[in-house]
Amino acid sequence: IKRNLSSIGKVEYVILLIACFELTTKLKIPKKVVINEAIQLSKIYGCKNSYKFVNATLDKIAFI
Repeated sequence: IKRNLSSIGKVEYVILLIACFELTTKLKIPKKVVINEAIQLSKIYGCKNSYKFVNATLDKIAFI
């Protein structure tokens, strides 16, 4: 899924920022846990299908 930064909702953007911070600094937390928490947050607070975008984005970032 390709999107411009301006087309990402503010909630999704903040969820991605938090998850990226956790993935890069909290190395004792498993990557799958961080991604799952971000998905759950986006399901609760994000747009209808934003969790799919969050999942795809974090999968690419976390497992590079």
